[in-house]
Amino acid sequence: MEHSHLNTILTENKILGQFRYVDDFLIMYNEEDTDIEIIHTQSNNAIPTMQLSIGKETKNIITFLEFAIHKNHDSLYFSLYRKPTMKHTIIPKDPFHPIEHKQAAIMYFVKE
Repeated sequence: MEHSHLNTILTENKILGQFRYVDDFLIMYNEEDTDIEIIHTQSNNAIPTMQLSIGKETKNIITFLEFAIHKNHDSLYFSLYRKPTMKHTIIPKDPFHPIEHKQAAIMYFVKE
């Protein structure tokens, strides 16, 4: 799917670069050469069973996975990003969860 449809759409629309991790894509483009809304429409039409959503850069910052990418003139800076919906919860004491998962959750809060 990615190679047959999405790569063709991205190439035809002059994408400068793309990064993918599982189902998350980061696309770099020049707004003067590329209309991201056209790419969005073409992608959703090409693969009707999958509907992509767009997260756009706001105030020179875009999020991708667990990172906030800050654009400053000709440089990029990275910082950790946590979604606003993130809850501070611990995995319940349950025999179905490996002890390593419980320990990792505790260590996350300790190091935060």
